[in-house]
Amino acid sequence: MAADLFPVKERFGEIVAGERWGIVPFALYKYQGELELRIAEVWFLSWLFVHKWNNDDTFPSLNALSRYTGISRQYIQEIAHGLMDKGYIEIKERRYENGAITSNLYDIQPLITMLETKIKADKFSEYRKTEGNTTRVAGGIQM
Repeated sequence: MAADLFPVKERFGEIVAGERWGIVPFALYKYQGELELRIAEVWFLSWLFVHKWNNDDTFPSLNALSRYTGISRQYIQEIAHGLMDKGYIEIKERRYENGAITSNLYDIQPLITMLETKIKADKFSEYRKTEGNTTRVAGGIQM
């Protein structure tokens, strides 16, 4: 069972284990240099990854992110638009039925595709070592 492979409470304590968790692929950090990603961009992409709860696009609130981090919403938007200009994400505006703007959708599939390309080309990647297997264990979490 996956929970047995990664004992969260034992590793991080009950309080931290009781908070929300998200998944960020290690490949984002491993290939950030090759992808020419700045630290702020990796940070923002990590935020998008932990808000990707299903196969749909992610739509975190930039106001909440600004409030949590103390970073201005304007700077966060600059980071997001820089990533869009580099081709790593797509930003889709969302509106309520009355026309008012709500949080944007952030499509990270372009980045995922680029990461897949990097992983497949990396002769030392875990993917290459386990190609053909349907079950792999990464970082103690069954995939």
